[in-house]
Amino acid sequence: MWTWTSSIKDGVKLSALLAIAGLSMGNQGCEKEVAKDRVLKMEVEIANLKARQVRTPTGEVIDFPYVVNTLFYRQVINHDHFVIMNPVPSAMSLAEAGQQMKAGVAATEVRASESSQASASADAQSELSGKDLNLLNRFGFLRQARQDAAAIMSGELSSENAVLGKTTMQSKQPLPACLYEMPQAFMGGEVISFEATWGVGVGIGYRPGGDLAGGVGGRVNFEQSKLELGLRTDDPLTQQPVAIGDGVANQSRTAFGIDFVPGVPVGLNFFFNTPISDVIRTAMTRGLDQMADRYKTLLSPNRDWNEVWESRVLYDPELVNGDTHIAFRGGYRHGVMVGDTFSATNMAYRWEGAPCYTRLKYKIPSTTTPVAELEVVSVGDNVSVAIVKKYLIEQSLQPGAQIRVMALKKPVAAKSAASTKTKRR
Repeated sequence: MWTWTSSIKDGVKLSALLAIAGLSMGNQGCEKEVAKDRVLKMEVEIANLKARQVRTPTGEVIDFPYVVNTLFYRQVINHDHFVIMNPVPSAMSLAEAGQQMKAGVAATEVRASESSQASASADAQSELSGKDLNLLNRFGFLRQARQDAAAIMSGELSSENAVLGKTTMQSKQPLPACLYEMPQAFMGGEVISFEATWGVGVGIGYRPGGDLAGGVGGRVNFEQSKLELGLRTDDPLTQQPVAIGDGVANQSRTAFGIDFVPGVPVGLNFFFNTPISDVIRTAMTRGLDQMADRYKTLLSPNRDWNEVWESRVLYDPELVNGDTHIAFRGGYRHGVMVGDTFSATNMAYRWEGAPCYTRLKYKIPSTTTPVAELEVVSVGDNVSVAIVKKYLIEQSLQPGAQIRVMALKKPVAAKSAASTKTKRR
């Protein structure tokens, strides 16, 4: 073993050899393609985080709840395990878009403006993804939905019946709308405490026991910032909590100064344009990481996120190529790729009363074995179409069937920049 007691001469020689060996090993390592395992993003709907107003030393009240919710929205978007829910095409959403278009056209006729008419038409479908619409139209999944949307607009089909899954094709098995309109989880929480201090017990913000003493103004040199956050998720159908995160705190030295002048508002810039925003965002990311870890602990024996992720079959398989293709919720924004494989299992749903209008008591698989193995052949923003590779049991897939990950396509690995530089030499 080489030790620091070796002679300087031998040490220099050995150091040189180690450096050369390390460079060689490093270059060999750089030649290897490094690929990070893929995970799909869980679709969530965000409720407003609870927080209290914050008062500056001059008495200005800053809308801190607005600050934290703005930053939290951004952190969820950037997180690698969660995605914010977007609407998918359905009879209800198409009917709403059609009604908005009709209202927009009527308004433009009064103004006699063709450009305004085009704008109204675009706005009517702005909430729905054009890629989703094109994909579902191409495979024929929207024929019944468009027929039902027209019936809703004409009054032939009520919105209540549409929510219950009743359609103009009475033989179709009902698919309650909330099964495809709801995300996998509702996410919310609260900011337990926030402090930006410049002395012992002196600062801006609040603790569970009350507001901090803020002084009288003038030049303030902040020294520390801390935010403690608690998050939770609920099942949108059962309305029961799934994962509850303990308070996640992030404390950091934040050396910066601000002049608090009476009558001159500091406003939201105090949070968005100072190091405090980094403290808040870091606490939020840690909270989201903790929630992902809780899900793996609670719902996956192997602590595998892709065993936690699930989706649902949308629309009626009978409408497309004789049960050869299905559509499910989850697309590009969720990380789904062409070539990914999934299992599909029919589910039994039991409600307390009317579907969607009352709580879901439970959902259980109808069979111990999945009905079919699927492979994704086309991906939209929020939906994907998969082909049925093989049926595993003698049973037809039903709308609302549960989608689970079987295998995700291996990511394309990229060689490091160091490897590229070495080759150029």
